[in-house]
Amino acid sequence: MEPLDVVFSDSILSLPSYVHKNKRGALAGKVIDLWQCVFNRAGVQAQYRLLPNRRSMQELLGGDADFHGARVAPEQGLKAFEDQLHYTDALVTVYEVLLVRAEDKALLDDDRWWGGKVGVIRGEAVNPRVEVMGGEVAIRAANRDQALKLLVGKRVDVVLYISARAGELITSYQGHELAGRTLSRLNGHGLLSAARHRQSPDLLARVNLGIASCKYLLVAPSR
Repeated sequence: MEPLDVVFSDSILSLPSYVHKNKRGALAGKVIDLWQCVFNRAGVQAQYRLLPNRRSMQELLGGDADFHGARVAPEQGLKAFEDQLHYTDALVTVYEVLLVRAEDKALLDDDRWWGGKVGVIRGEAVNPRVEVMGGEVAIRAANRDQALKLLVGKRVDVVLYISARAGELITSYQGHELAGRTLSRLNGHGLLSAARHRQSPDLLARVNLGIASCKYLLVAPSR
């Protein structure tokens, strides 16, 4: 069996405990450790690539990639591309978080928060929420740290992003007091391409068995 071509959206680098680049430039972190464990148990080899969000999904849908290593979806309800791709069992729960400066805490209770200057992290799956609600994204940051620097520097009023911690638990950044609100809980999944599923119909079941055995590797993320 050919090695799995596993892609990640580059926005995942905003959660460095899950995925980051090591000194050699290779992808590392708890999610990589998880998939190595899973694929070893499933009896397949894998290679990992980092791509811009849209391109990672285009390659998966087009069959140029076999597997997406981390895609978030609502805990309940329709998953994006569910009719075209095969979702693994859930890997981890993450949070769609809204953050503001502590002095602007009242914004968290205002359902029109999207009317201010909103910062997001480029390529994240939650970004369309802003425009769906009628707002506009003011700045698309490259990563989490850049987004939070924009917030404490008062270049944006609120930051919307995916976090490994509930928004209510995020109270500061580099000495600056913050306030947060969790907008929704999301589950992280792997996605298998339709082409690879046709080639190996039992692969998804083997991967899910591996997830059950290896999910302990994602315990206690640092962010």
